[in-house]
Amino acid sequence: MTDKQCMYDGKVMTILEYKRKQAVSQFEQRLTQLSKSCASQQHDGTCVITGEQCSVLNDGFPTHQNRRCLYFEQSVLPADNATFKDYFAIMQGDKVQSVTYDGTCRRCQEEFLKKAKNQLYCASCASYLAKERKRKYYHKTAN
Repeated sequence: MTDKQCMYDGKVMTILEYKRKQAVSQFEQRLTQLSKSCASQQHDGTCVITGEQCSVLNDGFPTHQNRRCLYFEQSVLPADNATFKDYFAIMQGDKVQSVTYDGTCRRCQEEFLKKAKNQLYCASCASYLAKERKRKYYHKTAN
């Protein structure tokens, strides 16, 4: 494996593939929020200890050396149990486990991960409703 590849969920993948996973996106947001509460980080994102940008905010996989910060891992990360578990699961090549479902579909009432803030329907219902809209439009304009 190179620096641009990592083991995630038992598969070797690139940074772009890793970042495209929706659960990973939520995990990265939680990690960024936690890093901002780190006592060693200044307001501009630089670390008091190293004088460089906070390593947790660097781009790439959490397992990469340029992204790890022992102070963060030992002092800040344990404050959020779900992120703590996910962080070390990724270290072992596993996947993010604690996904928060932030939407309820208006049609089927199932919980789902929103891809946008204004998303109302899960993927299956959205495709069904899109077909319905197209069908109605076709019958309306076909004559």
